[in-house]
Amino acid sequence: MDAPPRSALVLDEEPHISKLVALALRANGFTVHTFLDAAEALRRLPSLRFDIAFIGLSLHSLGGLEVVRQVQRVHPESEVVVMSSGAPPPTESGALCLQKPFDLSELLPLALRRPRPASTAEGRGNENSI
Repeated sequence: MDAPPRSALVLDEEPHISKLVALALRANGFTVHTFLDAAEALRRLPSLRFDIAFIGLSLHSLGGLEVVRQVQRVHPESEVVVMSSGAPPPTESGALCLQKPFDLSELLPLALRRPRPASTAEGRGNENSI
């Protein structure tokens, strides 16, 4: 049985960043759940399944670090990458950091560093597009 595709959550209130990250991940075989609004992403969080989350740190509607904490609480098995144009996240957050502006050559190694998940009967959630 084939392993399921890798999956990712992308949350950034800058549409061009969200779209670029989502396109790059999809081109590399990921199923992507994309959100521009932190509150909507948090509402959907319990029903989503993803291996890695890319979260914009400077979210206006909610603090980026609070979103990181919520993602880590609900999905402790998922890796979190903070996309930040300012200071990196505190080391105690356990999140990796991707400094904006970034190149896709920096994004993809982070996304692909974990092994593909094993096949599972559990659903992976619905894919969102922006």
